[in-house]
Amino acid sequence: MTPLSVVVVDDSVLCRDRLRSIIEADGDLRVVAEASRGEDALSLVKQHSPSVLVTDLLMPRVGGLEVIESVMAACPVPIVVVTGKPSSDSTAAFDAIRRGALEFAEKPVLGDSAAEAALRQSLRRVAQVPVVRHPRSFHAPVARPREATAAAWSGARPVLIAIGASAGGPPALATLLAALPQSFGACIAVAQHIPSGYARGFASFLASRCRLKVSICHEPMPVRAGELFVAPDDSDLIALDGRRIGPAAPKRHLGLAPSVDVLLSSVADKLGVLAAGVVLSGIGEDGAQGLQAIREAGGLTLVQDALSCAVYGMPKAAAPSAVWQLPPDQIAELLCELVGRLARE
Repeated sequence: MTPLSVVVVDDSVLCRDRLRSIIEADGDLRVVAEASRGEDALSLVKQHSPSVLVTDLLMPRVGGLEVIESVMAACPVPIVVVTGKPSSDSTAAFDAIRRGALEFAEKPVLGDSAAEAALRQSLRRVAQVPVVRHPRSFHAPVARPREATAAAWSGARPVLIAIGASAGGPPALATLLAALPQSFGACIAVAQHIPSGYARGFASFLASRCRLKVSICHEPMPVRAGELFVAPDDSDLIALDGRRIGPAAPKRHLGLAPSVDVLLSSVADKLGVLAAGVVLSGIGEDGAQGLQAIREAGGLTLVQDALSCAVYGMPKAAAPSAVWQLPPDQIAELLCELVGRLARE
């Protein structure tokens, strides 16, 4: 089997050597080129057409965000961002995703074999994902299907909207949430696949892009309209009953924390017809079972459409259970119409 090719961009020669050693450890990944300067990344990508680009964020002159923008605009490839330990302001990693990177990971410390294996698995995973140029301004606006209207929904008004996402999810989430008013009449719970240590940065990223009150759900919290909750680090987020949500120890056999299936299934179980589920961009099938559970309970189910997805994996898997498939801005528009209409009735 031909190894998957990788280009590494990092201004530190020690980091590049360490990354090469980690990446090539299993033999199925090979570093074909390295760049010590961000300004050299695009030419190396054009020259080698790698399976994956691995880049640091903090580099002199041309940083990782600029690297991602230039590569995704001119010669798009799957990109994984490697960073140091998350700081109190780790929103840059989510800006990297917004600009076109698919995943980010903490640089493994020496001797952390589990983190090293996780990084290699991340590279293998994103290498299989088709990517498109960014920005996607060449796409013509997509009209909402005639049947995708609040009036067409005969179910109950959602009290809790559970949203799940993975690779490519943060920009879709930002687009959806930015369109919701501060007075939005339902509570939102989000399960986004992120590395440990980034919950605080993720919450800050969302808070900077929406008008809802955003909180990390460290303890049981009441379901309140106009509030948004994200999972703490290394935890799942679940509906505890019809009026409260809270953190839960992750089910390790699922390999994901927070799990979208766990969140959506709990919401279906505890709220039934008062639940809504949304599955956004992501790799794999997490969320498909949970969305089916919400559909079977009589709740509203939505998935992001293929055209607007960075990765149409999770939405595709969940699509059979979806009432509608829409881009994030139209999902928000529909939710506003539906919540507002049923609140008045």
